[in-house]
Amino acid sequence: MITTSDINTILGIKENFQLHGALKDILFDEDKKTEVFEKFLEIENDLSYDWFTNYFQTNLKFLNFLNSASILTQLLNG
Repeated sequence: MITTSDINTILGIKENFQLHGALKDILFDEDKKTEVFEKFLEIENDLSYDWFTNYFQTNLKFLNFLNSASILTQLLNG
């Protein structure tokens, strides 16, 4: 299974918030799109599931945690 780290490495990003821009740049460049897809296939060739599902679920949980922590801090600080 492809990992968040694999996706970030293939797309040349260090932080998850950079994903949108990286994907946008790749999708509008036919050669780059093919190159990146081939890199994904080197790691994972199972096309029966969405490779990004775990990526987004993991990051969404983290963002929800940060949001909850922020709310809790605001409540504690009054």
